[in-house]
Amino acid sequence: MKKRNWFTSWRRLLLWSHVLGVVGFYLVLWFRTNPNSRKSQPALKSASIFNFAQAGRSVSIIVPARNEEQNIRRCVTSLLEQNYDDYEVIVVDDGSTDGTARILDEIAHYHPQRQRLYVLRLRDLPKGWAGKPHALHAGVQEARGDWLMFTDADTWHAPGALRFAMSKALAEGIDLLSLSTEQELPGFWNKVMMPMAYLGISMQYPTRLVNDPNSPVAIANGQFILLRREAYDIVGGYARPDMRNTLLDDRDLARNIKENGFRLQFV
Repeated sequence: MKKRNWFTSWRRLLLWSHVLGVVGFYLVLWFRTNPNSRKSQPALKSASIFNFAQAGRSVSIIVPARNEEQNIRRCVTSLLEQNYDDYEVIVVDDGSTDGTARILDEIAHYHPQRQRLYVLRLRDLPKGWAGKPHALHAGVQEARGDWLMFTDADTWHAPGALRFAMSKALAEGIDLLSLSTEQELPGFWNKVMMPMAYLGISMQYPTRLVNDPNSPVAIANGQFILLRREAYDIVGGYARPDMRNTLLDDRDLARNIKENGFRLQFV
């Protein structure tokens, strides 16, 4: 009787481990669309030495934001305090109904680096578009940089993150560089489920294959994507019909970049 009970318990444990793994994997989709579920910081915190003035590489940082009053100040402030000279920050307020617009106005009026900040406010979503791809596309239309950096409004960035990423991309000839991030996971279940979810993703998209130009496997982390504007324009960016309503904008952008022969690197 004891052996049968032990076997039954073990079988149930295996069953629940499979269930939790599947739930955890699909929880990533919820995690990406829940504005209060995560905050992040690029894991690379120091800058390499590189002559950016000689390289002449300006960067446009684009931040789509909708109802992010809990996060937007921290995010934008960290972006305005990057250890990099030639860059701008474009925040696309995608029809926020909370205090996001007010907070952005405060930053635009009082932050010492406010001259770098441009706030674009959207009201209508065109037919055939999902909100985030449309906001990113609108931001790109206003961008002046040689490089584009996409990030989420519920992230924050160490002061040397952009400089480090640019030095690596330029030195190694990378067209799209995406950084892994440190996650802040409030609540017990986030701490339990998200590691399993990201384990599932890492198994489906091994870094070795993502970084292999001969492999079709491609993915990027929407919390930090840096790419050459020229490469973005060549592949069609978010204006492509297959990109306008995608819910996996980071993965699909990385796939399009790689399929067109550009170099993708996930760090």
